[in-house]
Amino acid sequence: MPTRAERTALLFDPGNEDAMTAAILRLADLGALVQLTAMSVTGEFGERAQRCCRLLLDCGCVHFIASDAHDLKERPPRLRRAREMVAQGWGEEVARLLFQENPAAVLADRPLGEAGLGVGAAVCHDWPP
Repeated sequence: MPTRAERTALLFDPGNEDAMTAAILRLADLGALVQLTAMSVTGEFGERAQRCCRLLLDCGCVHFIASDAHDLKERPPRLRRAREMVAQGWGEEVARLLFQENPAAVLADRPLGEAGLGVGAAVCHDWPP
């Protein structure tokens, strides 16, 4: 993996457009780092955003899941629920990687972990159908 100075991070909060998701998949295939918002993962930003998150997780191209917390009332940091959903749907190893190990690696300027990443990418190249 590249060093911090060589990385290009892509912060992504899934939207409503299939074209955007297809672009994210292409960029991830080229090495962009993909971050999802926890409330998108849990469906709190709508069904379309959650569906997009699931697709990106299924494709194995997500590197981080983070809070988009603005405050404790309207947009609280709901990481626990998102982590539980990821662990249940994609495994504890993937959840640990996306919520703990990869964020810690960025802060320490270490390579990111890759467990579970890229495993479904071949299926996702032709998306949308």
